[in-house]
This record gives sequence, C-alpha cells and structure tokens, in this order.
Amino acid sequence: MAGRLEYNTEAATYFKLVAVDEDESRFVSIFDGRTEYRVGETVQDEVRAGHKGGIYVCESLLDLLKLGPLPSKSAMIDNPWAVVQLTGWGNKLRYNELSGGTKVAISSVSLGLCCSLSKTQVLSEMQSILTR
Repeated sequence: MAGRLEYNTEAATYFKLVAVDEDESRFVSIFDGRTEYRVGETVQDEVRAGHKGGIYVCESLLDLLKLGPLPSKSAMIDNPWAVVQLTGWGNKLRYNELSGGTKVAISSVSLGLCCSLSKTQVLSEMQSILTR
C-alpha cells in the first residue's frame, strides 16, 4: 500500500539489493538489469504511484531483508548480489509491504558503500526474519 508523495529536502541514507554483473565491476538493478549504480554518480527516475517509477530502496537493512522474494521476472535474478548504501533525495513515496518491511520509491540516489553477499546469505537472512 502506497503512502503519500513527500519531498525529501535533506539527503538521507538508504539501502538497496543490486546485482553484480559477470565481470564483477558493475552494480546494476536486479529487476531491470540496466540501471547502473556507480560511486559518486547520481541516478534519477521520476516517482510515480503504483510501482510505476522511482528508484526502490529501503530505509534500513532490516527493511531490506524483510522485503521477501524478488519478482521472478527480474532480469538479473541469477547473478551474484550485493547490498549497497545510497544517499537519496527528492520526491519519495513509501510502500508498506505485506511482509512487514517498508520500501521507498525515491527520485534521486548516489552510490556510497557496497557489501557483497551471496544469494544464499541474503535468502537465509530473509527467511530467518520472516519466520520470527
């Protein structure tokens, strides 16, 4: 369920699960397989209700792990994954997920830190949280 559209006047920290491409040099969207996240570069996408726009992030690592399974139609679902820390600002729309987690569609992000995790580690943590 989507909340109301807000404007984030100050930059805040967010987290995102991304795919690591074949040569392990790029971080890309697991869902579309095209959106690339590079240190110091801004990625932008207009926020639109109904999951039709924005960059989807979480406000905490716990929310990230609570999101549950990724869509099976995701382009990079079989690639290795990494958790990245982003700085985000601009329009923001919050979605409360059935799994208890919250994700945010935000209009602008810039990559900060990353931490590679195996899919097994991520899925194990998600399962652990969802069964508590």
